[in-house]
Amino acid sequence: MSVSETFKTAWADVVAAGLPEHVQAAAFVEAVRIHSGSPGALEPTTKERQSGGGRGHESKSAENGKASAALDSGDFFKAIERETGVSVDDLERVIFLNDGVPQVNAARRKLGSSLKQQQVTATTLITVSRHFGLNESDVGDKHVRDECKRLSVFDRNFATNVKNIPGVLQTGDRAKVFKVRTAAIETFTDAVALVLGTTAEAES
Repeated sequence: MSVSETFKTAWADVVAAGLPEHVQAAAFVEAVRIHSGSPGALEPTTKERQSGGGRGHESKSAENGKASAALDSGDFFKAIERETGVSVDDLERVIFLNDGVPQVNAARRKLGSSLKQQQVTATTLITVSRHFGLNESDVGDKHVRDECKRLSVFDRNFATNVKNIPGVLQTGDRAKVFKVRTAAIETFTDAVALVLGTTAEAES
């Protein structure tokens, strides 16, 4: 990939991620590093920034979460703690960042006693962590599906199984997204407790 193509791809990732303006520059540098495969980061030129600027109306649901890697993991967990009340220590035991992409740090059996519950737990953890930690107003359905596949808890009933999660609203026709409502905080807290084994169900 040429330098010009690398810049364009990296900037598209930043725009698609819907990051706050004050972190976009840092995210761009990190995205360039990732796409170039270089240990050092390339600084964007004015021309390359302008070439990517026309995509500002793309969905905030990033199809590639790597641009989020520039965000400090400490800030990520503190933001979730501030909004949900779940301690950073507990969050770090349940969620981790892989190149800026939130993933669940748990074996499949820790997510619930049934496949449906495992899907609900994974969906809740990923949606709420991206919403508060990455400041995503809409969390792309693809992010959640990809994580469920990684955890080996995905099946054809996924859409139906995650349709009525309290506080986690699935919307959209063809391009589905998840939105977080107030009730999701309690749902998220319960999901964290389940994974950590601190609920009555987990201990049984």
